Amino acid sequence: MTTVNAGPAVKGRARDLTPLWLLIPAAAVLLPLFAYPIYQLGLLSVLDFRQAQVSGGQPTRFVGLGNYIDLMSAPKFWSVLWATVLFAAALVLVTLAVGAALAVLLTKVSRWAAYALSLAAMAAWAAPAMTGSTVWMFLFDTNLGLVNRLLGWEGHNWTYQRFSAFALVGAVVVWHSSRS
Repeated sequence: MTTVNAGPAVKGRARDLTPLWLLIPAAAVLLPLFAYPIYQLGLLSVLDFRQAQVSGGQPTRFVGLGNYIDLMSAPKFWSVLWATVLFAAALVLVTLAVGAALAVLLTKVSRWAAYALSLAAMAAWAAPAMTGSTVWMFLFDTNLGLVNRLLGWEGHNWTYQRFSAFALVGAVVVWHSSRS
């Protein structure tokens, strides 16, 4: 009769779980940070929570699925949802196309041009979303924007019309998303 030595197999399995054990501290911090806001959003979605309740003038009232029924029966909801889905899908495709085009371009241009393009991509990557959005806001400002001054369109509001607003927001998203 032979005996089986289970020692190395047990050590191997324990070693395989080491990455999971190392994730526990991060999970202990991140899970509550995500769970509490999601819980609050779920709670608010089933309450009548308007300005009177926010200011403390009236108590909140449980409405159950009433908010969802109102939302689904709103005449503009489905058209806005469809526009949002199409907008998001278009931005994903454009971001992938721009990123792929930049990657191919970097392999085809001279070394100095590749450095310049890499620096431009690094500038987009290094700029936080809030900072980049603020720069774009100043560039396209109605009264003081650089783009309006260069084009001679004093007082033109880029966010007033639907197409130009979508194009402007899309440009900002693609610029921030196609970082290398």
